[in-house]
Amino acid sequence: MVGDTSVYCKVSYNPTSRVTTKINKLLHIIGDKELVAQLRPLNPTPPKIYGLPKIHKSNWPLRPIVSQIDAPTYKLSRHLATLLQPYTGKTSSYVRDSRHFVELLEGIQLQDTDIMVSFDITSLFTNVPVDEVIRIITTLLGGTTLPTGYVESITYCLKSGYFLWRGDFYLQIDGVAMGSPLAPVVANIFMEWFEEKALDSANVKPRYWWRYVDDIFAVVARDALKDLTSHQNRVHAKIEVTIEEEKEGKLPFLDVLVIREPNGRVTHTVYRKPTHTDRYLRADSHHHPSHLSSVPRTLLNRALALCDHEYVNAELRHIQALNRQLDQSRIMYDQETAILQEQLESRECTLQDIFHKYEASQKELSERMVEAGSLTNNLCCACSCSPPTASVKPQSAEPVPVLTKPALKKIN
Repeated sequence: MVGDTSVYCKVSYNPTSRVTTKINKLLHIIGDKELVAQLRPLNPTPPKIYGLPKIHKSNWPLRPIVSQIDAPTYKLSRHLATLLQPYTGKTSSYVRDSRHFVELLEGIQLQDTDIMVSFDITSLFTNVPVDEVIRIITTLLGGTTLPTGYVESITYCLKSGYFLWRGDFYLQIDGVAMGSPLAPVVANIFMEWFEEKALDSANVKPRYWWRYVDDIFAVVARDALKDLTSHQNRVHAKIEVTIEEEKEGKLPFLDVLVIREPNGRVTHTVYRKPTHTDRYLRADSHHHPSHLSSVPRTLLNRALALCDHEYVNAELRHIQALNRQLDQSRIMYDQETAILQEQLESRECTLQDIFHKYEASQKELSERMVEAGSLTNNLCCACSCSPPTASVKPQSAEPVPVLTKPALKKIN
């Protein structure tokens, strides 16, 4: 993983001290004493690299993650990321999340000559050209009132990447590190520049083109697909674009499965990768009740948000079977049940149909947790508050978006 000499360079010294000194000098340029006090690195430690296996791909390649928590640049990078974020997401292709993508799909009609495809950038983060992205950011901030010192700070945070691996120190000489607070927003800025250049110079434009960071959903004429893919791979020497075509009229994008109907209409439902195991917290596990209740609530919210009306019942049956498998007790609070029931409104399917296994009371669940150990000490961070009960609404609960879908058939 660290053997790629085009990205990483092994050094014989610890860069932490010199990076910390430079960060403190850059903070003085900003001038805001209160802000400087918040961003100054205190007792910094070197970043550490580790790899996450991509188990859904062949040979399980590792995704390099550089944990920068407590690193010299961490606080400043996090602050700079919040400053840059408002300058992204303003393109017509921008996809905020899965729910936004489902909204974009509403009303589109495919022709027989169209094909749904998804494009992906190979190892985007380590292939982001730092010098070019700095020029893009400089242009982007040129007409703003931000002090010029911020551009210098962004430049240094992007070019001073290093990490510790098995006792040795390495410099990252190009690309951005996944794990840095700056990395996602910088990668997004570069991709906005890349797609604008690629689409403006393309001979044939796609009918639809939506992007979530480096994942792109597009509808293209079949006879123009090969040329469009080749064209994207010629836009920048460091960017390699891969493609996945629809199979049997279906194409996954994020956690949405897009389905082409015979009449050209597009429908959608929840998508799970082949490696998905449906493993969630069991009801009898010793976790805070708000964590346990979030399992069915999140699955329900996703089903209602991402499934077209003809696929909602199948997804709810899947959740129902999952609850049996997990031996779920009555985890969902009365308040949450009421919120979701209100969203179901005129539908014949009720939450009681879905959660018929939720029969044990919250009190019984708490008693089992107390028997295993101190509920106050384990779950309430050593505070003196009372154990949570079923009448307490968890802080993590979020309102369910109003969905206007036809009534559902009752689940038997």
